Amino acid sequence: MPLLVYRPRNYDQTHEREEFRNLCQLLKERYYSSPDEFCIFIGNFNLGDVELDGIIIKDEGVAVVEFKDYGGRITAAENGDWISEESGQRSVIKGGSGKKNPYTQAKINRNACRPILSETGALTPKQANKLASMIVFHRPASIENRISPHIKWLRVCDERSFIDELDLIVSSDCDLQREDFERIVDRLALDPSWLCVRYSNVEVLKDINAEVTNTQDPVEVELFPDDNPAPVFEESSISDDNKSPAALPMNHQQDDSQHTFVSYIEQVFSALGINGRFEIFDVKNNPVPSWVESSIVTNEFLVASPCVEFKKKIENFLSRPVFERDGIVYWFDGEPIEKNLDSVSGDTVPERIDYPESRLAQNRLKTSTRLPSWLDHFIYEELKGRWNADHEKFEFNLHSSQDDNLVYLGTYFPRSYADSFCIFDNLFSIDSYHSCLERKDSLKILSIGCGTGGDIIGLLTALLRNFTQFNNDIYVYAVDGNSHALSIFKSVFDRFCVSTRCSAHLYVKQTVFDGFSTDCLSDWPIQEFDFIVSSKMIGEIISSGSGNRDNSYYDFCKTFLPKLTESGVCYILDVTTKPLHSSLFFPHMMSEQLNRLMREECDFEVLVPICCSHFGPICQDSRCFQQKEFSVSHSRRSSDKCRVSYRLIARKEFVQSLGLVFPNKRMSVYEGTICPFTNSFDGEVDPYKLGSV
Repeated sequence: MPLLVYRPRNYDQTHEREEFRNLCQLLKERYYSSPDEFCIFIGNFNLGDVELDGIIIKDEGVAVVEFKDYGGRITAAENGDWISEESGQRSVIKGGSGKKNPYTQAKINRNACRPILSETGALTPKQANKLASMIVFHRPASIENRISPHIKWLRVCDERSFIDELDLIVSSDCDLQREDFERIVDRLALDPSWLCVRYSNVEVLKDINAEVTNTQDPVEVELFPDDNPAPVFEESSISDDNKSPAALPMNHQQDDSQHTFVSYIEQVFSALGINGRFEIFDVKNNPVPSWVESSIVTNEFLVASPCVEFKKKIENFLSRPVFERDGIVYWFDGEPIEKNLDSVSGDTVPERIDYPESRLAQNRLKTSTRLPSWLDHFIYEELKGRWNADHEKFEFNLHSSQDDNLVYLGTYFPRSYADSFCIFDNLFSIDSYHSCLERKDSLKILSIGCGTGGDIIGLLTALLRNFTQFNNDIYVYAVDGNSHALSIFKSVFDRFCVSTRCSAHLYVKQTVFDGFSTDCLSDWPIQEFDFIVSSKMIGEIISSGSGNRDNSYYDFCKTFLPKLTESGVCYILDVTTKPLHSSLFFPHMMSEQLNRLMREECDFEVLVPICCSHFGPICQDSRCFQQKEFSVSHSRRSSDKCRVSYRLIARKEFVQSLGLVFPNKRMSVYEGTICPFTNSFDGEVDPYKLGSV
């Protein structure tokens, strides 16, 4: 579910209106394909005595947004002036309302908003304390950010990197559930008439196909004289295929805004179940139709339709007056032409908002995400990656060509990114683990069988989303046998560092594995790692061995687990298919081999799945099949799914120090298949979500 946008009143400045529309469109694209995420954006909003350009409330964080009409080369710092150098012109960026600079402005507004959000009951004190701020430049900007990395609450960006920066705002205290959003809407007194339906996901409104009882009929207004009738719609057959209605041709040239508006009206009609025609008139840039009195024009577009029987539905759904004349209904919509014309008559009945079932309310792991915009563009536009799923062709990738690797990059890299990002993002949300990692000055990551690096970029993105102190002290050591894949990984890694302003360091080595050995690390002096990752590689080793390497999950962990630091975590993930030579699937092999290893190696313990952490050492089931489904959206595919089996493993002493409480509830390891050791418990939790209760 996705996005709701409110705006109590229009902005005074043109650049503010433009930036608001641009951010709304970016948010709509970001949240449209994310069914388990939620976001509310409130523009031009007064919170107490604080006048805000905007505030964003998403399920994992809350941020105040400040608009700035600057671009070019920007220098930002805590003290002194912020400078913009654009087209040979040097300007001082003011903080607004006499404030010293934008940093001071953001700090004052944040400090003023936090107690209000808490006192109104919109947020808990803990949630309000984690309030973030964003300063967003309207024009393209190259930002030299000199603000201390210890100031974690502030993010500075332009519109191009807005979504990427927003995704990095996350707090474990701000995991908002369904009832939280209902409370926020109520406590902030968000009036339904403020809803900007062009950008909001209209399907979230409750019972939109039901008639709403209205005890008082809307006041009809005479908008045109009797001798100037409304347009006549010719009869045309309506198909029974439930498709959205098509707009009648417009008699004037349409710009991008009009095309967007036509799509929006089609979406409204589809949501209301209206199989009828409509016509749109641009009354802002063209003469007002003769049957409408120009003095009452309120918005840029006039919409007319012969669907008279749906008048009340449209009126209640849009929260704006809908008029009827000569067998048609019509209304004004789009951007207001005059100020304060977004409000509607008190005679209309506002719809209730039906919020989706929250993933947190279900105690489920977040399993969907989308590629950051910079990564999407780099993969598909610059590197020319292509989406073409063929799991049989890519079952073994050691000898893949450059062209094959570009197909892999466009198809399987995003899936590996999503797996890794979602899994590590959950791990970093655990307070005890987060505190442990926060005390580290640097991180060392080892990737065995890195391929094009989707799992590493997912991990790094989750790190930057949850921590700030590692920007210059992340060291990645990557091993793979395919030179083309390593070359692509290096390109993606370099672009990651540029796009996120993270000065991480990458060391690669081309090695073909005949068996697992630490000899592949001999070129590096590093002896221990904070993360050891292997994604979808061990299954390739097993497949290539034709029965001679079937013990590879055991062998991998036996070889590399001793290389973990005291607080290190090993991530092993694989697909859920099976090799041609065996009747066992990869999850069968992973479960049996790692349970066997945990019985032999007393120093290590499975962290995830939770049931394997608790019962793995006594589990003798050689055919335990486990599977988790993740999905990723990008410009070439929406909700592209990947089914995997995985383990997080760490040193036993460290796992126990995290203080995680075992939830005595049933745990489904695969589409309703309950772990037999949890069958006797009441209730159910996700065994893959740390922190489940």
